[in-house]
Amino acid sequence: MVASRLSTPSSSKSRRPSTASVVHDQGNDSNSTEASAVHPSTSSESAWRPLNSLLAQHGFSPVELVPTATGVLPKMDALYGVVHDLISQLERRGQIIQDLVLDSDINAKKQTKIETSLASSGKHVANVTDALERSQLEVQSLKTQLERASAKADSDQKAYKLQKTKLEQQLKMSEHRVKAKEALVDRLQVKLQQVTDKDAAAKSRTRHVFRDIHMREPRRTSAADVKALELIAMYEHDRDKMAGEIRSLQSQVQELCCDVRDKENVLLRQSSNGLPKNREDAFVERLEAARLEQEQSARKLRQQEALIQDKVAKIDADLRASKQVVADLRDENANLHLEVQSRPSIRDYKATQRRVMLLERQLHDQQVAVTHANTLDDLRQYMGTAELIYRDKQNAKLHLNRLSTLPKEACLEVMQDICRQLDLTDVTMIGPSVAKLISVVHAVPRMEKFIRDVCACVQPSAAIEKVVPTLTKWKQNLDQLESLQAYAAQINAALMKRTYENVEDSHTTDPLSPKRALHVIDELVAFESHFLQERQMYSIAMTNVEKQPDVLVHKMIQHFRHLFGVKTMDGVFPKINEVFLFVNEMNNALASIKEALNLPTTASVTSTLQDLRTALQQTPSTRPTNTSESYVVTSKSDVVGVAAVRQQHLTLTKLKQVLGAQSTDELVPRATRLMELLSLSSMQHP
Repeated sequence: MVASRLSTPSSSKSRRPSTASVVHDQGNDSNSTEASAVHPSTSSESAWRPLNSLLAQHGFSPVELVPTATGVLPKMDALYGVVHDLISQLERRGQIIQDLVLDSDINAKKQTKIETSLASSGKHVANVTDALERSQLEVQSLKTQLERASAKADSDQKAYKLQKTKLEQQLKMSEHRVKAKEALVDRLQVKLQQVTDKDAAAKSRTRHVFRDIHMREPRRTSAADVKALELIAMYEHDRDKMAGEIRSLQSQVQELCCDVRDKENVLLRQSSNGLPKNREDAFVERLEAARLEQEQSARKLRQQEALIQDKVAKIDADLRASKQVVADLRDENANLHLEVQSRPSIRDYKATQRRVMLLERQLHDQQVAVTHANTLDDLRQYMGTAELIYRDKQNAKLHLNRLSTLPKEACLEVMQDICRQLDLTDVTMIGPSVAKLISVVHAVPRMEKFIRDVCACVQPSAAIEKVVPTLTKWKQNLDQLESLQAYAAQINAALMKRTYENVEDSHTTDPLSPKRALHVIDELVAFESHFLQERQMYSIAMTNVEKQPDVLVHKMIQHFRHLFGVKTMDGVFPKINEVFLFVNEMNNALASIKEALNLPTTASVTSTLQDLRTALQQTPSTRPTNTSESYVVTSKSDVVGVAAVRQQHLTLTKLKQVLGAQSTDELVPRATRLMELLSLSSMQHP
C-alpha cells in the first residue's frame, strides 16, 4: 500500500507536464481559432479530440465543445471543472506525500528505538547467560563438595555412632533398667490405687444399700449377708448400665417426638382445607407453644452442657499437664536417688579416710627406711616373705647365684652402664624401671596393630606422619558437622511448613531427604525466577503503556483499569476473571429469576426485573418473631393466603440464595445492580 501511495505522486508528476502542455496547446488552438476564423469546425473538433481522449484515460470527464460561427469552443464550466479536479488531485497527492514522509520518520524513530532496545536486551541476555553459567558451575562445585562432605560425614558419623552407642549401652543400661522398672512400678501402683478406690467406693455403696434395707451392718461370717451384698452389687451395676440406656432412649424419644409433631403439622395442614376451627386447634396451639418452650429450655441446657464440656476439657488438659509435671519430678527424684545411692556413705567415707592415712604413714616409714638403708640386707628387711621366696626361686632358675664370683669392678661397671642407659641416680630403681620396660615391650605388638589399623582407616597408602594432620582435619570437620546438621534441620523445618497440593503430603511428618530437599529448593528458585520474570513483564508492560498511550491495545487496557479501579498492571487478569465470573453469575441469577417467576426464557432484562420488583413489593415487609418454619392453618379463610405466603417465602429464599443476599432488605439493591449490569451488557452486545 505504501509503495502504491509512493508511486501515485510520481506518476502524477510525470503526467503533469503533459497536461500542462495540453492546456497550453488548447490555449494556442483557441488563439489560432480566434485569429483565423477561416478554418472549418471539423478541424477544431479534431484538435480537441486528443485532449478529451487523454482526460478519459486518466478518469476525467471530457471537455464539452460548443459550435460557434468561427469554429468550436469549449464550455467554460466544463473547463473549470477539469482544472478544479486536477488541482484537487494535486493537493491530495501532496497531502499523501506529506503523510508518507511523516510515517517514514515515525517508522525510522521506532526502528532506532527497537534496535537500541534489542541491543540492550542482547547485552542483558548475554550478561544473564554468563551469570547463569557461573552460577551453574558454582552449584555443581557446591553439589560435589556437599556430596563429598555428606559421604565423609556419614561414614564418620556411623563410626562415631557405633562407638557412642557401645559406650552409652555400657554406661546407661543399668540406669535405664532401674528407671523403667520404677516407672512401671509407679504406673502399676496408680492403676492399683484406682482399682482399689473404685472397689472401695462400690463396696461402701453396697454396704450403704444393705444398711438401708436391713437396718444393720452386714456380718462377714454370714453367708446370707455376703450373698445379699453380691446381689446388691450386681443390681447396682445393672442400674448404672440401665441409666445410660435410659438417657440414650430419652434423646431418641425427643427426636421421635419432634418428627411426630412435624408430621402432625403436615397432616393438619392437609386436613384443614374445609374444616372449621375447633378446640383441637387451640389444643394444638397450646401444645405447639409448650413444644417451643421445651425446645428453648433444651437449647439452653445444651448450651450449658457445651460450656460445661469445654470447662471439663480444660480441666482435663490441666490435669494431664499436672500429671506430666509430676512424672518429670518423679523421674528427677529417681535420678537423684540413684545418684545418692551411688555415692559412699559417711561411715564408708570416714573408713576410707582412715585407711588412706594409715597407708600414707606406712609409705612414709618405708621411704625413711629406704633412705637410711646402706646395704642390701637392710633393704631386704622391708620386703615381704613371699617376695623374697619368689626372688630366690628366680635366682636359682636363672643361675644368678654365680654372679657373686664375678669381680667387683665388672659388677660396678655393669651397674653404672645400666644406670646410664636408664638415666637413674638410685640403684634400687633399676628393678622397677626394667619392669616398666618389660610391660612396654609386651604392649608394643598391640600398639603396632592399633597404629596399623588407624593408618589403614585414615588412608592405606599414606605415611604415618600424615595420620595426625588427617585426624585433626577430621576433628575440625566433625566440629562443623553439628552446625551442618542444625542447618539441615532448619532447612527441613522451613520446607516442612510449605503447603502442598496433595493433602496426603501435607500431613506427613517425616524429614525430607537431601535429594528431595535440593529438589524443593530448585523448585522454589525456579518459582522465584518465574515470579520475578512475571513482575518484570508487568513492569515492562506498564512502561510500554505509559510511553505509547496512543496504541489501541494500550488505550483498551487503560480504559479497563479506569473503569474497574485496577491500580496495578498485574491486577488486570484477576479483575477480568472476576468480571467474567460475575457476569456468568448474573446470567445464572437472571435465568433463576425467570424460572422462579415462571417467565419465558426470551423475556427481556427490563421486563424480568420489573416483574421481580413487583413480586418484591407484594411481599410483606414485617417479619415474624419466630424464625422457624411453621405452616399450620388455623382458619378456613386463611388457607389461600397462607399458601400464597408460603410460595412467596420460597421464592424469596431462592432469590436470596441466587443473589447472595443475607436478608430481604438486600434483594432490591442487588436486583437494581443486576439490572444495571445487564442493561450495560445488552447495550454492548445487543
